[in-house]
Amino acid sequence: MKKYQYKRVPGAAAERMHKRTYSASREYKKYVPSESTAGQEKTCNQTVCSEEQPAVENSLHTEAADLQEYAAPSEPQKIQRKRRKWPFILLAAVLLICGCGFGLYNHYYNLLGRNVGQGTGEYEEEEEEFHEESPEELKARLEKDLEDNLKKREETADLDDDLINILLVGVDSRNESLEGRSDAMIIFTINTKTKRIVMTSLLRDSYVYIPGYYNTRLNAAYSFGGSELLYETISANIGIDVDKCVVVNFLFVADMVDALGGIDIEMSADEVAVMNKYIRDMNSETFHVDSETDVVEETDEETRVLHVNGKQALGYARNRYTGTDFARTYRQRNVINLCLDKIKKMSITEINNLAETLLPKLGTDLSRGDIAKLLLIMMDVKNYDIEQMTIPETGTWYDLVVNGAMVLGVDYEANYNIWYNYINEVTETEEVKEPPECSGTLVP
Repeated sequence: MKKYQYKRVPGAAAERMHKRTYSASREYKKYVPSESTAGQEKTCNQTVCSEEQPAVENSLHTEAADLQEYAAPSEPQKIQRKRRKWPFILLAAVLLICGCGFGLYNHYYNLLGRNVGQGTGEYEEEEEEFHEESPEELKARLEKDLEDNLKKREETADLDDDLINILLVGVDSRNESLEGRSDAMIIFTINTKTKRIVMTSLLRDSYVYIPGYYNTRLNAAYSFGGSELLYETISANIGIDVDKCVVVNFLFVADMVDALGGIDIEMSADEVAVMNKYIRDMNSETFHVDSETDVVEETDEETRVLHVNGKQALGYARNRYTGTDFARTYRQRNVINLCLDKIKKMSITEINNLAETLLPKLGTDLSRGDIAKLLLIMMDVKNYDIEQMTIPETGTWYDLVVNGAMVLGVDYEANYNIWYNYINEVTETEEVKEPPECSGTLVP
């Protein structure tokens, strides 16, 4: 004979078990405990054979006892009321945590009280040494290459949803203003899926078309029309879409390094000498202190590691006399990288104090949602790999003099392909076009 036995299921589950129907050619009525039948044997349906009756009755009697234990009419209600308390306690805890998090997030967002520059419509050329103008045929070739590139760059990069492009703009301003030339432009491409951040420096002397204006250096775009015109210029010439930006002036770099307790930088003897020159200039023009304040002792050592404060780090990053502009952008990224390395090792309390100090000095067009997403990334930044590159890359540019200013003629199509493949970690890159002759050399 087949045996059928209920599992012991408390409360409402026991009631659901009453409704179970079995289809092995025999059928049982649902047991309903009552005062008149409690403790008595329950009769079977007529389909059950008489010779099997005692065994079936014993089985049902066992079921009745089990169900009576777990499914008495008054008990399930009490048990359910007791068990329903914990979801409300959990919900209250979640709401409390979310409320605290929202309040903290609002606090940080409200610290960002500065807007990005809107542009002045003007561009002040930087003073530089005299250079003989390049031949007209070479300048004509530059203009033709730029025109051809604009047609190819009509479609911008189709990036994965896991990628975010944030442009860091460093404005050449010696006061609190966020207007002026964008002498430092670094695109932070963040891949939340692969835990990878790529810093791409855009060289300020790159010769570009600025929509609504004319062909000139890239660093003029922000001065003319602020962040929006800079986005448009980068997209039109290079093909990279920028999501949002963060704008700082040079003083922010000094404040950041000081807030971190200084950083250790390896420098050559030439870099130390030029850094000291910038420090003396800043002491006189910006900080109004003795010219020798924070000047580093110069030695005969070819290279040495110095622990520098904010002003010294700023002098090192601004150096445009040691090496080319490529070396200058490397120094800028190096300072940022060294700062990020220190931030990775900070506690939550230390990061909070850093945010309190630095956020009021930032200008940004990031929305509340953008900042919430970036805060989550910053909490996990210690697990991210940080890499760097430049546009233009080696072998894809040539320099010349246009209207008295040194500029870079750039193969933007080649650089777009290199950047896109590197960002998306494509192993087989497209062959870079051969740049024009005179690549990488100044043409008189």
